[in-house]
Amino acid sequence: MGLWLDGRKRNLALAIYLVCAAVIMAFALSNTHMLGSAGGIADEVRAQDERHLVRNELDRQVEILADDQSRVSHWDEAVRALVAHIDWIFVRKEIANWHWEDFGIQVTVLVGPDNRPRLLVFEDDIRAEEEAAAHVALAADLVESAREAYASAREREEGGFRISRHPVRSQDPLYVSDVREINGEINMIVAQAIVPDNDARLPDGAPNVLLTFKPLLPSMMAEIGRKLGLRDFAVRHADAVPPDSDVIPLGHGAPRFVATWVRSHPSAVIWREALPLLLGVLVLAAIALGFVALRFARSLRRLQQSEERNRFLANHDA
Repeated sequence: MGLWLDGRKRNLALAIYLVCAAVIMAFALSNTHMLGSAGGIADEVRAQDERHLVRNELDRQVEILADDQSRVSHWDEAVRALVAHIDWIFVRKEIANWHWEDFGIQVTVLVGPDNRPRLLVFEDDIRAEEEAAAHVALAADLVESAREAYASAREREEGGFRISRHPVRSQDPLYVSDVREINGEINMIVAQAIVPDNDARLPDGAPNVLLTFKPLLPSMMAEIGRKLGLRDFAVRHADAVPPDSDVIPLGHGAPRFVATWVRSHPSAVIWREALPLLLGVLVLAAIALGFVALRFARSLRRLQQSEERNRFLANHDA
């Protein structure tokens, strides 16, 4: 009977140690799981914020290009200088002299109603119309879409047609845009019909369309990255995405080009800040539970020694 009681007390002491160890383990696992879940949520929220910021910034860059272009394509003087015939003094002064230097528009092409290029300005140099054939072919669908937008928005007035709303800042803009590659460079492309802003009027028929090409240069991407707080921000082919990068598709249809940047990990900050505290609490809890288990084991040993002495006294005469 005594041996059975001794074994039961030893098993109880071992159980206390095991329970304390299980509590410590459960505490550690629950807290690491909580930190892992919080880190995962933080990573996803940050990723969504970054994608939203990038999408808004890229849309803003396209709108800036369209607005810069509209300084020519939405202007009575441009209607008079480019629609019926080309005023080359106007082209030199109003396009070649400041499209590239002021707005970074590398290529400006005027496409006539017959879909043939009427002029090409490369940076600040006026080139032969034949050199624009590749640009017109690349953006032929954008030219057609710009004409459709014009046809749906034009209003008949005495002497021809006009557009009453702003072609860029209105709810239904006239311009169309895309991201495409030409001559080895990825470009933003904007197409918009040339329309008057005040008293000039357009004749019936297909309008002239102004095409502008703005290359997405590394310096421009670096500036966007600094502005948004993103590391290694770049625009590249969709099949050349670096590892651990987040991605936003660019353009329309199947994505050929994407904006990429190194994915942020707020979870790393959470772990770096919380792990020392968690380890400290875990050590304190282990010490406290170890102390309780040790005191309980000592109490059991004292009780066992006391019972053994009492049994000896009960069976032996002093």
